Amino acid sequence: MAGWQTADLAELKDWVEGLRTAAHNARHEGNFSLAKALDITRFEVYESYLDEKYTSNMAKRLVGRGA
Repeated sequence: MAGWQTADLAELKDWVEGLRTAAHNARHEGNFSLAKALDITRFEVYESYLDEKYTSNMAKRLVGRGA
């Protein structure tokens, strides 16, 4: 299971870095609307990961307590 989590985290890191780079390039080219959209997407992807991780951890704690 930990292997899958490591792979998922590495894939997420690649996605987030790709979005950051694309936003930087768009900004450099003067396409500020695209850069902003890519930044928003990057934060949403990361936030989604954190929400999923939090929900998963909370479920594990509840199961462990017998709730």
